[in-house]
Amino acid sequence: VRPVLMQSQNGGLPCSEIQQTQACNVQGCDKDCQLGDWGPWTGCSRACRFVGTGKGGLNTRKRKVTHPATGSGRCPTPTSKARLNMVECNMNECPAGVRCASNVDVMVLIDGSGSVKQRGFDLQKQFAKQLITQMEMDANRTRHARVAVISYTGYPKWYNASSPVQIVQGFTNDKAGTIAKIDKLEWPGIGTMTERALLVAKSVMEAQTKKTRQTVVLLLTDGKPRNSRKVEHAARALRAGGARLVV
Repeated sequence: VRPVLMQSQNGGLPCSEIQQTQACNVQGCDKDCQLGDWGPWTGCSRACRFVGTGKGGLNTRKRKVTHPATGSGRCPTPTSKARLNMVECNMNECPAGVRCASNVDVMVLIDGSGSVKQRGFDLQKQFAKQLITQMEMDANRTRHARVAVISYTGYPKWYNASSPVQIVQGFTNDKAGTIAKIDKLEWPGIGTMTERALLVAKSVMEAQTKKTRQTVVLLLTDGKPRNSRKVEHAARALRAGGARLVV
């Protein structure tokens, strides 16, 4: 566009062309995303194959999006074969009859959220009971383990309690009593406040454990937490207190 500095007068000729147009952005508006190279392989997710399940571990690697799709362009989902690669690993069968006979305090956190469903909650209970069964918990022995159990959900409407976290059993050597309490647990099926469970675990650890004993917190969960930032903060606080957190 050119501005007119002076209009024609006294029969003068009008201004010549004052505006020109040309084509631009003639390429298509729809463009698929571009993916980067494959990332490194992760470590194996399991040390061995569970007896009777036939399932070992998995090595995984991923590809990130380097340029997002535009318009109606397409992009593979994060779990598609184009972006997620998995191979089996550690298919050797896990040894049977392994027992824990260490001076260790183990705390099991059971996920009671709605997404785990009744079957998932029951499987967690079964796992916790089997783990406790294989622990040497006789306090008269020089080396023995203790166990604690916490169950957590999402909202303060659980077992008529004011907290979404229930301390099922504090640290104890009572194997049979702890298993009986786990058996009585009911699936609340509400939400997931993982950060609250970790903070309660930290308070129980600080009140009931000794620095001469290693503390392991085993967090059972079915996926991403409700608030990742708060969970990371709580996990750091738990580790800073001396616990080893296993998810």
